[in-house]
Amino acid sequence: MSFGGVACIPSKPYAAIVNGKVISEVVIERDIKATTSNPALSRLSEDDFSALGGLRPGGPNTVNSRFAATLVYVRILSILIDEEIARQKVPLTAEDFQRTEQALRSRIGDPALFDSVDSAYRKYNVDTEAKLAALMAYRNTPQGQRAYYDANIRRYDETCYRSVTVVTEQQARDVKERVRGGQDFAAIAREVAGGQPLRNQKGEPVAPDTVNCTSVSQLLPQDREFVNSIPVNSVSEPLATPGSFTLVQVTSRGQRSFDQVQPEISSTLSQPENFFDEALARSKIKVNPRYGELKMAKPEEQQPAGVYPRKPSALSSGSRGDDQLLQLQE
Repeated sequence: MSFGGVACIPSKPYAAIVNGKVISEVVIERDIKATTSNPALSRLSEDDFSALGGLRPGGPNTVNSRFAATLVYVRILSILIDEEIARQKVPLTAEDFQRTEQALRSRIGDPALFDSVDSAYRKYNVDTEAKLAALMAYRNTPQGQRAYYDANIRRYDETCYRSVTVVTEQQARDVKERVRGGQDFAAIAREVAGGQPLRNQKGEPVAPDTVNCTSVSQLLPQDREFVNSIPVNSVSEPLATPGSFTLVQVTSRGQRSFDQVQPEISSTLSQPENFFDEALARSKIKVNPRYGELKMAKPEEQQPAGVYPRKPSALSSGSRGDDQLLQLQE
């Protein structure tokens, strides 16, 4: 996150609006003061932001705006957790909150520090963590996994193909004609393979007679369009690649079953960032430019390797793009 300028925090305007719910700047300033007014918490935050000029780079009545933006982002996520808890009717018990409080106490390791935190701010943090833990557990039940599979069925389509890469376009067209004439694609591929081979999801070269299966939804848009254009048991037109030409034969299309993808779904549902990215994407959120711009995770920005590493959503890039101070009200 990066921000610019020097700005005062008004007492009434919003910090963010999440699906019609307002996070006021008063709330954010209260969160800031709950941290900065506690000597022990302030020292911890000072260490966290030491590389960015410290927690209060402009003096005692200022705060590093990146710290403020973090607090806004957490408040946004807290509202999304509450909405999903209500939507899915996730059961919550007193034991859930007690267990989370004990876990936080153990994590901090200093009972006096935990008890010294402003009571309202402490309760907000305990409640948010308890609700998130309950939501993650509820989503990852067998019923939750099946519901996720049904709601995201397109992610589990599967196209199987094999390919061959040759040096010239004429060689590629000759292969295509031989297949049209009834010859076996795999046998021809073993005979003529050269140039740069296609690679599998792990980046490993794929032998020309190897059938490789992948979900088309995991491909980059241009690759998805290319693969979808090839009928089953047909061979593509030559695809120009650096220093070579590639032909692809689609051998089958289908759907991976729930049992096949259940471990993958369980892993997805166990990661809070996946829930947050999905919830942020379907929500209407407005952030005061003073705190930054909400950047959403986009599949097309991820690296083309089959199952892409996620680029998480974040609140970033403030009104001027460099560090700023937020002036706290007296």
